[in-house]
Amino acid sequence: MMDAIAEAAAGANRYPDNGSVAVRDALAAKLGVSADRITTGCGSVGICLELVQATSGPGDEVIYAWRSFEAYPVVVKVAGATPVEVPLTADYEHDLDAMLAAITDRTRLIFICNPNNPTGTVLDAEALARFLDAVPRTSSSRWTRPTTSTCDPTRAPRPRPTASPWPKGGRMSLYYGPSRRPTAWPV
Repeated sequence: MMDAIAEAAAGANRYPDNGSVAVRDALAAKLGVSADRITTGCGSVGICLELVQATSGPGDEVIYAWRSFEAYPVVVKVAGATPVEVPLTADYEHDLDAMLAAITDRTRLIFICNPNNPTGTVLDAEALARFLDAVPRTSSSRWTRPTTSTCDPTRAPRPRPTASPWPKGGRMSLYYGPSRRPTAWPV
């Protein structure tokens, strides 16, 4: 460990790789996709903000379940878009039917936090796939945030096939790397 620290310290005057090339290449190899389909960021909040800013602005709508990840309303408002909060079901799960009904011609982005934060509920993988298939293709973006390392693997969402037209998203397990820092990547 000390040798690794000493080696890293020797290059401390260098800027980090802003393109995260090594991380993107490793994730691409693990996920079986091209590295140009992966973006890295400073945790899920940073990625969510960039995603909203890239897809939405004044007059646009972003749909998400509520209560859910606390950053969603903040990043939507920072981008100048309109938050559309869909209440959870009585079982504290995403109400996918209500989320579908909330889609308008102004919808630019739909967040699915799965497992949901803060409730911890997990959507059935087939229900999530049906939801994604039902979202009208006129909606410009989709984003899912599975954290499969922290949930029941029998109910965990499985990645969509790489040929799918819908972007996939994820949050790297806290077990990746000794720093225990969460790192987000949309695919």
